[in-house]
Amino acid sequence: MSDYLLDGIEEIARQPEAEGVILTGGLGILLKQADLKKRKQSTALPMPEARATLDIDMFVRIQVIRDAPRLKQFGEMLDR
Repeated sequence: MSDYLLDGIEEIARQPEAEGVILTGGLGILLKQADLKKRKQSTALPMPEARATLDIDMFVRIQVIRDAPRLKQFGEMLDR
């Protein structure tokens, strides 16, 4: 994964509108592995192998979905 893409994801993650969003799937695994390596930590169980896909999987907390103005801000953030 390019540093350009990682920088973009980190920038999005810092936005207040991204609060309550959890990245999952191959990208989530890749980011978790990179964070563990950076912190020189490990997990109790082995991590699955990161894989490249053409999408970004995420969970959005129900608090974001139920709050119409906040959900609108989240959508606008993704459109930027």
